[in-house]
Parts: sequence; C-alpha cells; structure tokens
Amino acid sequence: MLTKDLINNHISPLRLSDNGIKAMRKMKEFNLDHMPVVDNSSYLGLVAEKDILIKLSSLEKSLGESNIAILNKGTIKDSQPLAEVARLMAKENISLVPVLDEYDRYLGVVTLMDVFKYYNDSGMIQGPGGMIVLEMKLRDYSLSHISRIAEEEGAKIFNVRAVPAQEDGNMLITLKFNCNDLSRIVSSLNRHGYQIVESHHHGDQADDLMSRYDILMNFFNT
Repeated sequence: MLTKDLINNHISPLRLSDNGIKAMRKMKEFNLDHMPVVDNSSYLGLVAEKDILIKLSSLEKSLGESNIAILNKGTIKDSQPLAEVARLMAKENISLVPVLDEYDRYLGVVTLMDVFKYYNDSGMIQGPGGMIVLEMKLRDYSLSHISRIAEEEGAKIFNVRAVPAQEDGNMLITLKFNCNDLSRIVSSLNRHGYQIVESHHHGDQADDLMSRYDILMNFFNT
C-alpha cells in the first residue's frame, strides 16, 4: 500500500486567510490536534490547536496576520509506502501527515485513523502473534522459502504485506506470525541472509481496540 492510495480527501487544509474560529472548528470536526496550512498548492506546515488558543490574541484574527507558529513537521511523498506514514506519526506524535507529490505540491493528508483502519482491517494487528519486517530485492522474495524457515521453528505465517521500499528495487515485506516469541525465527532468518528491518510481538490483549492502536504505534516507533 502506497501513501497515495490512502489520501483523505474529506479534510481540506487551512489557508493563511482563515481565522482562529475556522481553524478550531475544523479541528473539532475532524478530532485533530493539528491542521495543514497551504498557500495555493504550496504546503506551509502544520498549525497546532494549542498555538491557536495561546498565541492568537483574538480567534477572529487570521493565521496570516498573527505570529502563530506554523510547524514544519515532516511530510510524505505520495509514492512512499504507508509504513513510512505510520513511522512518522509515531516519531513526531502527530495525528495526520501531509502528502506531497514529486513536485512538492500539496495533495492532502493521511490521518492516524486511516492508517489504523488499514492495518486493523488487514489483520496485521488483530489477535495474538508477532510481526517481522524484511527488506529485500523483489527478485529475492520467496514466500515459500520464508514459510519453510518459520515452520522449521514451529511457527506459521498468518498474513503478508509487501510494499515498495524507498530504495529502488527493494521491497518491505511485513509478516504476521501465529506466535509471540520471535527470537528463534529472527535468528533463523538472519542465518539465511535476510535483512530484518523491525520485529515486534504482542499477546492476547490485541483483541482490545485500544491495545491494537498501542501495538501499531509501538511497532512503528521501534
């Protein structure tokens, strides 16, 4: 899944001519702590709810005529994998990420709930079990070989997601296993020359919705 496939078109950005009242109303409507600010198709940054409340002398003033901080939090290109969006959210503690095209034009946002819903619906964060992310060339990818390695360690693969990595020709392969202890699988994959980017495990508490959210954020914050 690429970032462009999950762009949320329902959340329109703020503009410098918008006042604090409109900004607060939109944040409340979409349950967000930040909103993107654009000038035509140019992305300026994120504005935080707390800055609007603290730094605007009057909510009737526009963002452009105040000294309110426009935070240049990280952005994502539309061609990057969705995993990079989740990782940026966890790192920066933000609930949405602006998406730009190859010419740095603003396209929209991906929200935390969009990411969570995708991974939850895919089964990656439902139920007990662990996850491992591998990076490799597409020509080197063999699910049957990876499955044999897992089965030799007494495990089975429940789910697989493959997306392009940032480097040309590489793939990020996310594997969901039926066991929590991944140490033997990790060691075996290392012995077979696989490059492990991340690994994470969780228990039965993943059946709770909030636990699934925590698992997702912890996974991408490692």
